[in-house]
Amino acid sequence: MAFAPDAAPMDDGPAGAARRRQVTPGRHGFGVSFGAPRHGWMDIELATQAWSCAATVSHVPYDTLADLIAKLYRITSGSRDEVVEWSLEPDWWRWQFHVSGSELRFSVDDPQRELQEVVLPAAVVLGALCRGLLRVAAEPVWRSADADEAWLWPFRHDALARLRARAMAGS
Repeated sequence: MAFAPDAAPMDDGPAGAARRRQVTPGRHGFGVSFGAPRHGWMDIELATQAWSCAATVSHVPYDTLADLIAKLYRITSGSRDEVVEWSLEPDWWRWQFHVSGSELRFSVDDPQRELQEVVLPAAVVLGALCRGLLRVAAEPVWRSADADEAWLWPFRHDALARLRARAMAGS
């Protein structure tokens, strides 16, 4: 499954509701922004033509960033259904992916809202998520001595590179 993962690094600045930027769905209908992790929390924003939502997610109990990269890789390898759960402490923000042909149904189950769904070409959703991951991977926090205070888990640059390579090979 091909999608365009390249993106220039962006400086999202410190995470926090007061500093959230408005993500737009872009010309293809889906947008995502991962804020820089800070003190174990990270802001994530999603936008489609019909809806937008945001959450501040926790770095515990497990490495959801690595899980997201792994699930996207599995989708590019032919998996049809994947789920990623982000901890909101104590609630969960659940992302569901269902591939049907060249389309992907992306659902967001948010404890504060109704279920949000969008069906778009898989390349659009996967490309936007991969570009967002490339931007957050470029954040200086991952190279700092106290990176584990910002986010408990090291960023999986190796796994993201494999995802990117698979995406480029499919282009």
